[in-house]
Amino acid sequence: MKKYIFLSLTFLFVINSKAQEKIKDTLYFDLDNSYIYESKSVPNKFLLKDKNSDEEFYFVGTKVECNLKPKNILCLKEVIRVPKYYSEKKKEKLDNYELLNFFSASTIYLVRKINDKFEFINVNPIIEHYD
Repeated sequence: MKKYIFLSLTFLFVINSKAQEKIKDTLYFDLDNSYIYESKSVPNKFLLKDKNSDEEFYFVGTKVECNLKPKNILCLKEVIRVPKYYSEKKKEKLDNYELLNFFSASTIYLVRKINDKFEFINVNPIIEHYD
């Protein structure tokens, strides 16, 4: 009997924890090629103009979609250049780990316009350390 009660409680706990998972926000950013741009040597690697000398924060494209309808397309530079993620006074201006945490908690799309059609590139944040 104790075994069935334990299994029932475990089952209810798993269902309850799944029901309380937070749904990720979806953020859309303009792929403007001035602050964020695609690498010329590595396809689907999207680099930021701001870089640190010891590591690099960038996005990797995972898939492309065409029929999304974003309510708002944001400027990535305006989002990153806030004190929480960026400091003009420090040598290493970007706080890459704060950026990684922020972008990992959301679904991110880069929006590119090609021939009057919009392309939505789903991306994941990456930090690469230099040796």
